[in-house]
Amino acid sequence: MKADKYIADRESKLQELQEECNKMALEYGKFDIKFQEERDRGDKLLLELQNMEEQHKFLKSLSHK
Repeated sequence: MKADKYIADRESKLQELQEECNKMALEYGKFDIKFQEERDRGDKLLLELQNMEEQHKFLKSLSHK
């Protein structure tokens, strides 16, 4: 009887831990998505900056002529 109670308690604790792990996995998945969105946004801004720098360099060379 004690063993049955112990087993039931351990199974209950195991279920709680599994639910917590699932919740954490879901949260990490959300962070991964957000991180990827921010990385994409950063890459887009970097490309835009490089284009502007090229235009600035070109216009600067024209103004010196």
